[in-house]
This record gives sequence, structure tokens and C-alpha cells, in this order.
Amino acid sequence: MKRRILRGVFSVCLSACIFAGSMSNAAAETQRNTWGYEEDEDYAPWENDYTARDNDSGWNDADGGEEQSTDQDDDDWDDDDRDDDDRDDDDRDDDDRDDDDQESQVEVSREISLGTQQETEEIWLTYGENVRFVLDTESETSVYTMFKERIASVEYQLLDEEDESITGSSSTGVFLAQGFGKNRLQVTVLDVEGNRIEGLEDRIFSLVSGFDMKKVKAEKKKFEVYVKGENNEWENYSPENSFEIKMNGLPESITEETYGLEYTTDVRESVLGLNTELYDGVLHVYITGVGTIHLTVGINGKNFKFTFKIKEVMLKGSTSFYMTPKQKKTLKVKNGTGAVWKSTNSSVISVTKKGKIKAKKTGNAVITAKVKGIYVGCVISVVTKARLKVVKRARYMGTHWKYSQDKRMQKGYYDCSALVWKAYRLEKKTFGSGGYAPVAADIAKYCANHKKEVRGDAWKKIQKMKFNPGALTFKVGPKNNRYKNIYHVEMFVGYTLEWISDKGKAQLGTKWAAREDNYDYGEVWAQP
Repeated sequence: MKRRILRGVFSVCLSACIFAGSMSNAAAETQRNTWGYEEDEDYAPWENDYTARDNDSGWNDADGGEEQSTDQDDDDWDDDDRDDDDRDDDDRDDDDRDDDDQESQVEVSREISLGTQQETEEIWLTYGENVRFVLDTESETSVYTMFKERIASVEYQLLDEEDESITGSSSTGVFLAQGFGKNRLQVTVLDVEGNRIEGLEDRIFSLVSGFDMKKVKAEKKKFEVYVKGENNEWENYSPENSFEIKMNGLPESITEETYGLEYTTDVRESVLGLNTELYDGVLHVYITGVGTIHLTVGINGKNFKFTFKIKEVMLKGSTSFYMTPKQKKTLKVKNGTGAVWKSTNSSVISVTKKGKIKAKKTGNAVITAKVKGIYVGCVISVVTKARLKVVKRARYMGTHWKYSQDKRMQKGYYDCSALVWKAYRLEKKTFGSGGYAPVAADIAKYCANHKKEVRGDAWKKIQKMKFNPGALTFKVGPKNNRYKNIYHVEMFVGYTLEWISDKGKAQLGTKWAAREDNYDYGEVWAQP
């Protein structure tokens, strides 16, 4: 009963909606005629409400027009999609044809005819060459000759996908030997309909990509070089050397990373460091260390043996020392055959062709030896026997005694000025105070009053060796009501040889009684 009532209510509502719609259309028609618009197909002031006009029935329902337009749009989109698909297929076909054209235009080193080989027979490809495979349809022994009238196309396929030594095109039959290895080539022959020819099975050929190493020769096998050794006390390095060996006959594109290349190195003797590289047809060898080194490099089964003699050139003994006048000494150089000797101040120290030196007077000089374009040498200070005792005593106190201002005058203790005073007492110099060590400022003042102060650029004077062992340097600080506000003194005891340039010019450093080498010296200098 309830269902019948509901159906009745629904029918009434539906009828009311239909009637209301009819009245709305009639009202719209009345309104249009009232405004006086002609029934023109091209003019539609209600185009926001109606999308099309039917010649027979007037204006269509807007929803109906949209539905009709949507159907048309779907048809257009389907046509566009089909056009796009067709164009994509055409583009792919064009790309494939372009690839085939490009591969067919690749410069081919040689052609290899297939058909007469046994399937177990290996076909060799030389590394780096492009080859084109073609079917032999003329030879009586070729398996393809009797089918040549039916052959329309050929497909080539490399079966060992993991092998990268050979690459190529399945359609053109052009292949590149780009590495070292083996692969299998499957040849499929098709008729005009693209089907396999009855009675002609696929054949598989063995391909080998390699290179005849018998043609490869190293341009040079033995090397001898001279290197600068650890001839400076502060140096602790191992010389590095590089060698470039032309491998005649080896393609430049081959490197140790070339696919399938067998590349090995073996060193008979231990060295600090070794590295090799192969590229551009050149074997590059990098060695860190000295001595005789035997290296074996294996390239695809062929061994190349090399010998490298790296000879260290260095001065035997210390590179900084003292001499007294008239003293003689012979300098020796490791691996120094043919050395050319030279003194920067022959009036202070002379040197012979055999490295024999003689101290003539007090002063300083650098002695150099040139061997195979390499300079080594030493810096020598010629001092009196009394001054030698002073600097040695000062050096001993500065390295063995304890620093203490409170105990500065006691044995086994020192401060900066007490060290200078105690050392110079051996030369009977007390800086105006015979019984007690003066402070640094008073020592500087005494030197100035006795014309022992040295003015000028200290760095330049050091490089020109103007200071003699025993010279003093003073540091200046804030105002302290002392001479030039000096608060500290250090004793210079000699030079260090930092290095010698490729042109034979020495770079010098400084040595101190109680400080490390190349200490940051002061602003005031004196030479007692």
C-alpha cells in the first residue's frame, strides 16, 4: 500500500516538473517575440543558455547541446589520437631507417663472406675495425648458393649479450670490434614474406675480437734518471718521477680499461709507490722512490720488461757546519760522477774540481755541486777558534740547561741574556758587566755604544750571509723604560741551507742557540 502511494506521489511530482518546463519554454518564446528579435540563425542573445539552434524545432536544450558537442569532441580526440599514433609510428620507422642509413654509411674496413665456413671455425675481427658480413651465394661450397633466388633479407644477431667486445646492427650486418673477447653470430635468412626458408636453418658463427700483439713494440725499455736526494736536514721526501713510453703498433684507443683487455703489472723490487696508465698508445709509468726497479707490464698475453734506474744525488754529510781558517776538507756527492763545484765566496772558502775545500778567512760561503743538471751543496761558516767555542757553548746551554730567571746565574740554568753573557765570557766579552749578566736592553745598548749594532733589512743580510755566528737579535715590545724598549735577546749561531734552485741559487735559513731553526728574529741586530 505504501509503495503504491509513493509511486503516485512520484508521478504527480514528475508531471509538475514537465509542466513547469513547458511553461518556461513558452514564456521564453513569448518574451522573444515581445522584444521583436527576428528568428535569425546567426544571432543568439541567449547563447549562454542555449548552445545551438535547430532549423525545424527552434532552440535546443542546453544540456542536449552540450552532450552533442561532447560526443563530437570525443570523435575529434579519437581522430587526433589515431593521427598521433600514426605519426609516432612513422617517426619510429623514419628513425629506424635513419639508423640503418647511418650504419650503412659507416666506413667499413672489410667485408666477410659467410657460407663456406664450418660452424666451429673462428672468424677473427681486428680490434677497432668495422666489418660487414654478407652472404656468399656464388661459391659452390656455400650453404646459401642454392637458395639465392629465394633469399630476400638477412637478420644478424649476437647471442652472447653480456659480451661487449663486438657490437653491430642486426639489419645491415655491420659490426665493430671495440674490445677483446668472443661472441656468436646467428644468421637468419628470410624470404619475401619474412619467413624462414624451408631447408635452410639458422647458422651460428664464432667471432673473435682481438689484436696481433706481435706487431707491438716498446720504443724504449731502459731508463736512467738522476733526482735530488734528501740533502737538506729538514727535508724528508721521496722523489716522484714519470715516464712516457711509446707503444709502437698499439691502437691509441686501447686503454687498461678496454673491454676484455688483459693488463698486468709486476715489480721485482719494492718501491714507495708505483702506478701505470695506458692511453693514446703510450704507457705512462709513475714511480716514487729511488734505486733500480724492474717492471713487467703484460698486455693481452705479451710481456714488456722495463728497467728504471733512479739515482739519488745528494751531498754526503751535513749541509751546514763550521770551519776555522786554514782548515781543509773534502766534500763528496752520492752519484756525483762528473760534478762541477763552485764557491759563492772563494776569498772565504775555495773549492777544487774534486770537491776539496780550504777555509781562508772568517766569513760565510755556499759550496755547490752540479750533477746531471741537479744542484746540491752546503753552507759553511768560517770562524775563529774562540768564536767557535762561544757558539758551541751557547748551543749547549740552550739545548741542555733549564730556563729560569730566578736561577739565571747558577750553573745549569739560564735566561736569554744570561746565556749570551755566559757564552761570551769564553771570548772575554762581558758587555760592561764583569760580575753579573746584564738584561737584554743593556746588552743592546752596550753594542750600540761600541758601534756593533747592525742596521738594515735583516732578511736581505741573511741571504747575503752578512751575519756571522754569534750575532745577536733583540726584540722590541711595549714601553718599559729601557733602551729602545727591548725585552728579549737571542744568539744567532749559523745558517741552514733550505734549498738550491734549478739555477744554483741557495735559499738560506737561520740557526739559534736556544730556539728552533728559522726562529722569528727581532727588530734590532748587533754583531759583537
